[in-house]
Amino acid sequence: MTKRKFKNRRIKEIVTSIEEENFISKELLKK
Repeated sequence: MTKRKFKNRRIKEIVTSIEEENFISKELLKK
């Protein structure tokens, strides 16, 4: 249970970082 929770949290962090990178690259393209 705890391990699974940790895994989900890890996946969430990865997804968040990918979304942030996409957002940053889009902002750079706007300029």
